[in-house]
Amino acid sequence: MIKYNANYVSACIGKMYVGYVMQVFDEAINVLGDNPLWIIGPSKGPQPLGIKLNLLPNSRKGDPVLKDGNVVKLGKNYEIDLVDAKIWSTSRLTIIDINVETYNKVLFWARRYILRPEYVDALINGVFALHNLDELVIKRLRRLVADVIKGAGFEQAKYMIGLGTGLTPSGDDALVGMLASLRGSYYFAKLAEIVKNNLVKTNWISQGYLNCATIGEFGYEAAAVIEACMGANDLEYSIKTTSKIGHSSGSFFILGFISGLEIRLSDHRNSNL
Repeated sequence: MIKYNANYVSACIGKMYVGYVMQVFDEAINVLGDNPLWIIGPSKGPQPLGIKLNLLPNSRKGDPVLKDGNVVKLGKNYEIDLVDAKIWSTSRLTIIDINVETYNKVLFWARRYILRPEYVDALINGVFALHNLDELVIKRLRRLVADVIKGAGFEQAKYMIGLGTGLTPSGDDALVGMLASLRGSYYFAKLAEIVKNNLVKTNWISQGYLNCATIGEFGYEAAAVIEACMGANDLEYSIKTTSKIGHSSGSFFILGFISGLEIRLSDHRNSNL
């Protein structure tokens, strides 16, 4: 038996899961089960619907996964004991207020660390020379922000769900980021409702992340960015770490996070007119 040695377990772990190993990476294993996704690995968690532990060797695509009580079984040879595991939850984590100084710092570090710094310029200034699917995602993200600021609501968000490349499409990653930066504002519930009503437009893995985000549950790296905007973490390190998630998932999370900050700052600008 491999003893459980991580700090946290998702609140969702209390349920019975039956599933299969979906993908095996160098540092993590994706599990597809009753709920969309677990990520199991030493440096990829804790994530929503995930557990963090020492990477299990010899796991293969298609291995059965079963949770029974406090034991998770992967394939025939491995068990993880979850006795005395703590709950990982970010549902109480919010950004109480946002200011221009913090927003500018997020932009500065985003330009340095995300996949392509020109993505930030495309988002902020509408300067596009990308000529790829990411360009469409960023254009729709810009339109969503503009609509919300004008009072038209978040309806355009439904056209971002499932849009883009990657295991979790870029549009979904951006919406998770937007939900993270809107957490603590009245906008959060409005966007969450649109996302919940349109989850079927994306794959099961993305559904897991989006569904968690709509109730305020974010992964470790995402939570660190939220805390950094409140002065509880180092902002540069948090953005750098988050930007490294996946091929472009972390970068689009940051772009969505910036977009949510723009929406919140618009309230301040309007109140000062």
